[in-house]
Amino acid sequence: MTADDAIDALLQQKLQLEEHLPALLAACKTDAEAAALRSSYQHAVNQWNTAVNQKLVADEALLGVLVGQLADIRTQVETAIANADEFSSVLNRIVAGITVGGKILMLLR
Repeated sequence: MTADDAIDALLQQKLQLEEHLPALLAACKTDAEAAALRSSYQHAVNQWNTAVNQKLVADEALLGVLVGQLADIRTQVETAIANADEFSSVLNRIVAGITVGGKILMLLR
């Protein structure tokens, strides 16, 4: 797993959220849910921007694990949206992706 793979994984997370953001915001039942969703989206954008502007220097095996986790979470988000799962379930998966993205960024130097 390379730094480019990690950057691409963060980009895919950002693009997924961009694609579904309008529908997810419409599904929010409270202002708090909408705020949490907007915050998650902003974190995804920031993570990708940081990764693009930094050099990833890391244990490639660890990068591989994290990128794999992020890919699994993106699949879970897509499935949850397609199945019209409860919004909190979708949001929890999105937040899990942001958490993994943060771990990837911790490998930045």
